[in-house]
Amino acid sequence: MAENPTPTEKEIAEADAALKWHRPSIKGANFMKQPWFPLMVAAASLVIYVGIPALIAALLFRGGLVLLVTGVTFVRRDGLRASRLRVFWRALVAWSPVVLGAVLAVTLKPVFGIFGGALAAMMLTGGLAILSIALPKRGLADLLAGTWPVPR
Repeated sequence: MAENPTPTEKEIAEADAALKWHRPSIKGANFMKQPWFPLMVAAASLVIYVGIPALIAALLFRGGLVLLVTGVTFVRRDGLRASRLRVFWRALVAWSPVVLGAVLAVTLKPVFGIFGGALAAMMLTGGLAILSIALPKRGLADLLAGTWPVPR
């Protein structure tokens, strides 16, 4: 204790200043306290628990549980049942706003901040929702995939 007395406040400040560049900042490491964390968890949960199973169901079963329960299937222009790849393409187009919104949010984050990027992503989703209302019989995904929803 006699050889190493308690450092003074000035010595602690000098040591912190000297070592500041050699240690990583832990400020950003606690990401759970960041304001964007709930948005990230919600988006990841949506993709993992809803989006990926919907894409797999579209590829394997030509639709998912919701289409089976509601009695809807997809057909081509000639009235034949749409192929698995066509229905999968339709599902990819339908789920693309989630990916585009995430890309938009990350791209615009440096300019507008995380909430500005998230707002732009929500505006994209809202615009597509308005487009869906404008096309009530056949949505954008159906137009691009060349499918028509019909009763089973």
